[in-house]
Amino acid sequence: MTRPDLAIVGAGLLGRCLAWRAVRAGARVAIYDAASHRGENSAAWVAAGMIAPTTEAIDAGAEIAAMGMHSLSLWPQWLAELPVPVFFRDSGTLLLWHREDTGEAVRAHRKFASQQSPVKQIDCARTSELEPVLGTRFPEALYIPNEAQIDNRAFLKAVSIALQEAEVECHWETFVEHSAILNAGIVVDCRGIGAKRDWAKLRGVRAEAKLGCITTCSVKMRFAELMG
Repeated sequence: MTRPDLAIVGAGLLGRCLAWRAVRAGARVAIYDAASHRGENSAAWVAAGMIAPTTEAIDAGAEIAAMGMHSLSLWPQWLAELPVPVFFRDSGTLLLWHREDTGEAVRAHRKFASQQSPVKQIDCARTSELEPVLGTRFPEALYIPNEAQIDNRAFLKAVSIALQEAEVECHWETFVEHSAILNAGIVVDCRGIGAKRDWAKLRGVRAEAKLGCITTCSVKMRFAELMG
């Protein structure tokens, strides 16, 4: 077997994307994951699939925000290169809050204004128009245009198909010990929180929404638990 240029441990969203883009660039790639090709143990399996760099910039640094904005243009390009279609919609994000969280909403609005972000304050009628399931429950909201939503599970599946078609050396259901020495030019650890046992200070990032079906806009539940 030919020695791969790149070995990737962990085939969640990042690991798969890295393997896919590397093989498209001409690299010989091997990928390892303790779970199956479905990616059911990855963070991407349970995430809400939101691509919301403007909203995330409330708390993120400028460099992270800039990379997020750049990704908005990359996603449609990458999806077009996959062998099967994946749901993607860039109709924006609604930022909602309950009355007791008004202070947080004001802070967010001020942060957007300081960054000259294209955020619009809208009333309940416009909110209901954008997302009918909300009705008139929220008297006001912030609308962030151009942010997107993707079917993350479908994306994991599509990339696994692309890897198979590219004849990438995929080692599914293969646990790799931290001390293992893989025979590859470069080894990249993409295990994420799966590496917690080996990196004691590693911590996860708080999830903001559950995977669900959204009608018109991707609804960010930072200040409101709508189903509670």
